[in-house]
Amino acid sequence: RAARAGEAIVIRNTDTDPRVDAEAYRAIGMRAFVSVPVLNAQGAWPGLISALTPSPRDWRPDEVKLLVEVGYRVFLRIERARTEEALAASEIQYRTLFESIDEGLCTVEILFDEQGQATDYRFLEVNPAFGRQTGLENAVGRTMRELTPMHEAFWFDTYGRVARTGEAVRVEHEAAALGKFYDVYAFRIGDPSAHRVAILFHDVMTRKLADEALRQSEERFRLFVTASYDILYRMDANWQHMLHLDGRNLLADTVSPSATWLETYIPPADHPIVETAIRTAIVDPHFFALEHRVLCADGSMGWTSSHAVPVLNARGELLEWFCTATDITARKQAEEALRVSEVRYRALFETMGQGYGLAEIIVNEVGLPVDYRMLEINPQFEKLTGQNREIFLDGRTVREIAPELKEAWYAFYGSVALTGVPAHRDIHAEAWNRWFEVSAYPTGRPERRQVGIFFS
Repeated sequence: RAARAGEAIVIRNTDTDPRVDAEAYRAIGMRAFVSVPVLNAQGAWPGLISALTPSPRDWRPDEVKLLVEVGYRVFLRIERARTEEALAASEIQYRTLFESIDEGLCTVEILFDEQGQATDYRFLEVNPAFGRQTGLENAVGRTMRELTPMHEAFWFDTYGRVARTGEAVRVEHEAAALGKFYDVYAFRIGDPSAHRVAILFHDVMTRKLADEALRQSEERFRLFVTASYDILYRMDANWQHMLHLDGRNLLADTVSPSATWLETYIPPADHPIVETAIRTAIVDPHFFALEHRVLCADGSMGWTSSHAVPVLNARGELLEWFCTATDITARKQAEEALRVSEVRYRALFETMGQGYGLAEIIVNEVGLPVDYRMLEINPQFEKLTGQNREIFLDGRTVREIAPELKEAWYAFYGSVALTGVPAHRDIHAEAWNRWFEVSAYPTGRPERRQVGIFFS
């Protein structure tokens, strides 16, 4: 307790003093001692300094005082030695780090004008990586404006603020005069009045250029997708939630995850086909496309051609789906109109009282019509000609099937195909001993040389 309180322990006779173990001290030949605690700056006592005698002794006050003074001086020497040893070890560690790191490291003195504005800074110390990171040589002792007169004011202002306030900063900023882009950590060191700042930095220009290239690439992709598709949306990995949908006025937008997307956008009759396509894609994530009906924002029924691409992480795990859709309502309506028209055409084709055929005109090497092949013939053809229409549709030309037909037939249909001018005439088919009233007109693209034929 006395030692912890910083008091000297004075034992004049170990045989009679109840505070000590007499037998223990007789065993080591000691009969009297004085111990003085050595206190450090925090008031703790890391040790004792003692004087011992082999016989009882009446310690005088000046002897105790002398021992206290000796203890204090010894402690100062020990503490100084420990501090110097720790400082040397720390300096070795600092110097090793200073010399070996890839980042640039320097200490600078900030120079202020009379108004307190930072106008320059002088390099006090730089590490070997400093030159590689800046391209500057022989910087120690020189100022930044000496080395790079056009260096940006941003850097002087930033380091000046660190020197004045003591607040460390981390910043990324361009150093255009050096052709660099730096990631910097700056902090004040030493006496604030010395205006010294340590700067740890490295050039991130390569990363910045890569980031900008990526940003431009993503912007080009965004513009391409925006221009190429009518609808953009994202789904979670299992298609349970629609994460976002930009409906572009065709569909209602979804701005927060929705679990009711199927009911919102897909008519009930189309749920099975959509759900089947999704289940197939989830089992083995791959690009898939599907045409299906949708419930439009205006309440009408539309059609979209949807495409989904799986988004995977670096481990190949499915994260979500990126999806696009194109409005194909007009195409589907046209297909339906064509189907209806085809039904009507076929009904008329099969039941009309006139004979009808579609012929492909064949020309020779100089472009003159020499033959034709029938592509379509209605049932009335047989009744009016007495010929089996299946024979005329087996791929052979009319010359091959009916070589007895006169040249007038080939010239008549050939003229319509080559000039594009419809024609009407009565013409005799000697081979069949019949007269026909024939109307012929060009149909389709001119290069196909097709002629539609009505006759009775």
